[in-house]
Amino acid sequence: MTERFGSPVPLDAEAVHQRKTRRLLSRSDGEIQREMDQSKLEYRAGWPALPPMPIDTIRGGAFEMVQDAYERIEEANTILQSQVIWNETQGFVFRVPRDAPETDDLSPYLTLLCPIDMHEHAHVVVNAITRIRSVFKQHDSTNDIQIEFIDYRVIDSLNSFPIHCDDSRIVERWEESVAPIVLGLLEQHEWLALEMIRRGWSDDPGECPPTIVITTRTAREPKWTTTIIPEISAALIEIAPDFKVEILCGVSLLGTRRKYEPSNLVRSISYGKIVYMGSSIGIFSVPNACSTLGGAVTLEGGVKCGITNWHCVRDDRLDQGKSFSQSHGIQTNPNIVVSETNDGALRVGNRTLTNAPQRILSPATNDHNSYLDFLRVSIETYKSDAARGKGNIKTALKATEKEREDVKQASLDLGVVYAGSGRRTVLANRYATEPETGRSKEKKRHQEREYRWLLDWALVSVDIRQHDVVNQLPPKREFPLSSPLVPKKHCSQWSAFNVNRKHVPVAKLGRTTGGTLGEINSPIVFINPKEDQQISAVHGFTQKNPGACYGVTKVNAKDPSFLEPRDSGSILLHEASGTQLGLLFGMGSTGTYFFIPIDLVFQDIERITGKKVVDPAYVTPSLGSGSGAQSREFDSNYVQNGISNAWNCCRVMPNTYSLNFTKSRNLDVVMGLLVLLKKPFDSMPIPPIIHLGISMEYNQGLLRSKERNHQRQKPMSILLVGVNSGRPTLRWFMYSLAYLDAIVTKHSYVKDYIVASDIPDMENGMNSYKQ
Repeated sequence: MTERFGSPVPLDAEAVHQRKTRRLLSRSDGEIQREMDQSKLEYRAGWPALPPMPIDTIRGGAFEMVQDAYERIEEANTILQSQVIWNETQGFVFRVPRDAPETDDLSPYLTLLCPIDMHEHAHVVVNAITRIRSVFKQHDSTNDIQIEFIDYRVIDSLNSFPIHCDDSRIVERWEESVAPIVLGLLEQHEWLALEMIRRGWSDDPGECPPTIVITTRTAREPKWTTTIIPEISAALIEIAPDFKVEILCGVSLLGTRRKYEPSNLVRSISYGKIVYMGSSIGIFSVPNACSTLGGAVTLEGGVKCGITNWHCVRDDRLDQGKSFSQSHGIQTNPNIVVSETNDGALRVGNRTLTNAPQRILSPATNDHNSYLDFLRVSIETYKSDAARGKGNIKTALKATEKEREDVKQASLDLGVVYAGSGRRTVLANRYATEPETGRSKEKKRHQEREYRWLLDWALVSVDIRQHDVVNQLPPKREFPLSSPLVPKKHCSQWSAFNVNRKHVPVAKLGRTTGGTLGEINSPIVFINPKEDQQISAVHGFTQKNPGACYGVTKVNAKDPSFLEPRDSGSILLHEASGTQLGLLFGMGSTGTYFFIPIDLVFQDIERITGKKVVDPAYVTPSLGSGSGAQSREFDSNYVQNGISNAWNCCRVMPNTYSLNFTKSRNLDVVMGLLVLLKKPFDSMPIPPIIHLGISMEYNQGLLRSKERNHQRQKPMSILLVGVNSGRPTLRWFMYSLAYLDAIVTKHSYVKDYIVASDIPDMENGMNSYKQ
């Protein structure tokens, strides 16, 4: 659930009347059906025309806006049951599209949301919507409320999965034949991004077809459904009949316009001398500006800088020569600002910034204030508990009061903007670096196909008296126990990658979402910068020569977001080694996250600054598992570094081990770990393991009941315990884990569960494996 734009309040009589005028009032069943949504999506239907996907679902305040909400919901549920649809509605919510204006008034998006199995009930959906609408129009409270039926598996959007190296035929057709045809057909239309990715209802990537996804701000216009999609499908019928086409709504590649939310990753260590990867940063003159410091870059001559995106440090003063505040006494010459330099880049020694530096803070102003407020509330809570005689908390109270005072006195100045790419692109090959040497292939680039890659980097010169920016992960663990990305790990090397040869699992550490895992999508993403108001002034771009970048998707469809807008500036890391691979800068409507290969970033830094990048250092590629068919959980490089942590931290009593998981990918890794441990156990008596407590069958029935009632917000625990009876094999234990994982992956509302086993010889097995 996403909160944004503020909290809605019930409307007065005049506002209700105005809202009614924006809706069509149906007078018959036939008219209702003619007014229904015409987007022709298999997984979605409703009345009237629905906002384009993807959608943010906001529940806060929606129920209260409908005076007789209980009665209307009960009527809708009765209609569903009469159509043999046993799913109940989710009640009233706000369904807010990506092109919604930034306002506190969410009333135009008030919707009765009905998640059902559209495969099973598609034949009765039109009749159900008609009957609900016929009832709702009889009541002032619901006369103009949207009605939306959507498949319960894809409430906000279809699931996205990467296309890997073993899908080489898809990649070849996309880049050599399909993309040029589609770009030609889009020449007279507005679009932001053009992607090739697997999209579908299922949690299984193999069941999701390769899909051409066009993101556009004009997704509401009927031309996409009635004209453009049929034209594309007809043009590809001979070369790519298996490719689907999808239209999504988007207003910017730099993220959606959402209400500011403070980072929960700012803590006392954020005010120390060392600034770690993924730290919060902001512009001194813009309190609401928050983004991420990716890491450190050292240039020859010992110039130490932090790296982030250009769009994270720029403002109107840099682009247009405008003074941000007369009170600061800033006087700029509009003839020498960044946007009017020869190529739009910010070079070292720019006179505008020499006279009036662009100060960068860490943490960002709003994140700093939010942390102060958190400490204030903590102090008040401690004092309240002390007044009630609750425990001995004087030490904690004193420490928190001291920390708040230290934070108030801390200097936030990180440094000043040193150089930046500006809003530019660069021509380069798909793979622009010689893998053996790390040198640019600039002189040979004309021998291979060239792409126009987007550039979006900035260097922040660090005040070494205050801070030291490092390519090192924070001391607190940000990634799963099974991940090799352990606290304080140094990530001081960079490399090239080749997604045509290897599957590349990746990770990032950002100011908003912290540590997350993903996978690189093999096909190149084509982007149309001139249609994006936030990055519109890109040089050398044409419809026939679009911009290019790579994309990252989540590991599992039900995982939380890999990146949010204020994570921009994060460094993309190879998960197994921590090697730097790219600089993240934006996101698409599919849930794909865009990045620029790090070799292109460093090559442009050297071009603009005139200085070599000496740190991070180049390392020869050795990425991925070596085979697209080999999955993450069975990659020994992936799990080996986490084996000791995974088991040493899980012992809860003698001869008993308990594993707590909050994300299904951790369970996948443990399955892989058990595969690796199988050989040492082959020579031992298999420990007794038996399933007690709630049976698997009862779990499954309970889950079906929860699915029917949509009680997704309640977590559930599943217990697997070993006792001294029976002698199932370790293979049985693995299958049990796989079964649990399948349940949890399918039912996203199962938030956490526990797997425990009594394995007396586990420690011996671990020692045998280590030896």
